[in-house]
Amino acid sequence: MIETHIHTPSCKIQAIEDGHEVGLLEFEIHENILTITHTYAYQEGRGIGKMLMSAAIAYAREHHYKILPVCSFARVILQRNDAYKDLWIDEEQTT
Repeated sequence: MIETHIHTPSCKIQAIEDGHEVGLLEFEIHENILTITHTYAYQEGRGIGKMLMSAAIAYAREHHYKILPVCSFARVILQRNDAYKDLWIDEEQTT
């Protein structure tokens, strides 16, 4: 079973399976914006990237953050789901 762990001091969300990291999402927080910079899934086709994004989305909602998806994978996930329209912003909205 894969679990996600959020590490706010180091700004990352890890996907862990059997004690080993199988995926990683890196982010930055400035004011009320959570910027997703990179998403890594070390094995494709297992839904690890989506699990990491789900954890990031839940974290953003819990803390009332907007999400700026710099990572192309994160951008696609947010754009394809209308339930996330209230969360995501583009770079033009941050200036």
